[in-house]
Amino acid sequence: MSKVNSIRKKALELVRKQDWVSAVKEYKRLAELDQSNPNVFNELGDIYLKTGNKSEAYDAFLHAIDSYTHVSLHNNAVAVCKKVLRLLPARIEVLTKLGYIRLKQGLAREAESYYLSYLDKVAGETSVDVGEFARIAGEIAEAMPNSPALLQRVAQTMEQLGADDPAGRVHLKLLRAHHDTGNAAAAEAVQAKLSEKGFGDEAAAIRSSAPDGGKVITEENIWTEAHTAGERMDVESRAPATAEAASPPGGSPPAQSPPEPVPAEDDVDGPDAPAEAEATEAAETAAGPVAEPRAEPAPSPPPGPSQAAEPEPVAKRPAPAPAPRAASDPVHVSAIFDEMGDGGDGSSEEDYRSHYDLGMAYLEMELFADAVREFQAASTSTQFRVKSLEMIGLCFLRQNQAGLAIKQLTKGLSMVGDGDRDALGIKYNLGLAYEMAGDLEKARSQFEDVYVIDVTFRDVSEKLAKCTS
Repeated sequence: MSKVNSIRKKALELVRKQDWVSAVKEYKRLAELDQSNPNVFNELGDIYLKTGNKSEAYDAFLHAIDSYTHVSLHNNAVAVCKKVLRLLPARIEVLTKLGYIRLKQGLAREAESYYLSYLDKVAGETSVDVGEFARIAGEIAEAMPNSPALLQRVAQTMEQLGADDPAGRVHLKLLRAHHDTGNAAAAEAVQAKLSEKGFGDEAAAIRSSAPDGGKVITEENIWTEAHTAGERMDVESRAPATAEAASPPGGSPPAQSPPEPVPAEDDVDGPDAPAEAEATEAAETAAGPVAEPRAEPAPSPPPGPSQAAEPEPVAKRPAPAPAPRAASDPVHVSAIFDEMGDGGDGSSEEDYRSHYDLGMAYLEMELFADAVREFQAASTSTQFRVKSLEMIGLCFLRQNQAGLAIKQLTKGLSMVGDGDRDALGIKYNLGLAYEMAGDLEKARSQFEDVYVIDVTFRDVSEKLAKCTS
């Protein structure tokens, strides 16, 4: 037997005896020899909690989370994060771990929600380590530099806590994000704020590197700034001829405003353009790229003898359909914590698997109450329901609670067919439960059902002989 296995065996024996202090010592030895095994640190954290040492437990859980993430067992890492939030609710920084993990999984919207939840929780705290928060918030801004809503919230929270210089750095990221998305109006507002805070030079550098120098195109300057000199000359040369041709012979032209040329849609950022761009982006994110319909220009009549040909009007962009909630919209903290429930409706099948795997680890350690809790969470999934009920029954069997075991196993058996291979383990354990309860007739019936399908299943032959004799 290897040294690691020897220490582990000794540690598990101490856990069974509930000698938590000695178990911690053995698990620490085990962790030193097997630092790449996340399960060791997860179990060590559980044992630290048994001793009331919450700080050491938290450090062990963090090590487990980082190790699971490092080997791409992301859902196991998520399960440990949620356990920390359940058992150590004051450790709200674990929300940023959840954001980081979801971001690595490509789930940017969930990641943003967890980060926003962390910021909401910090804003409600009465005492905050401003330096530590500024460090964590800076990492959030680095992780999602293309989310204006998140960057805005980070900067606001920093300012509320008096971290003005870090807030300015985040506002610079926000300015760049607005320029990258073409939200010129929002960029102007952020730049003005940066100038007030002493970041004018950095803001100007970002603006100068933006398309069109970060200029805001309006109705007043579109023909003088957004178009080339050649385009302006062409418009000016055609405008007088059009007015003269339209005047009645021998009379004065009617009093009217000169027709306003319609700019090409790619050159205009009107007042509604940022909102339209965000709605279009959200719709494309949800439904994939879709060719945008364009209105066909109405055919112009051929020019008559007294009417000069006017430039063909440019088709306007059709009004977009209402878009679903954008990924940048904030999600309330309550929604996030609802998802963190043990197997709530917001959980994915991967979350249920993580609960099931943790339950198996607790079962191996004979931490039956913890195991039952995890199996109960997993049992809300149709995929893991039967297996979880079988394991819950086994946990009750190991605790000599035959009545509870029978109840759970019978419930599981009702969900599978008699000939189903999944029924063998349930029927066998149900036989053990009836045997423990002293009902040998029912025990024999269950063992017989297993025997006629698989005579080699565990020690069913010996169990059947014992109940028959």
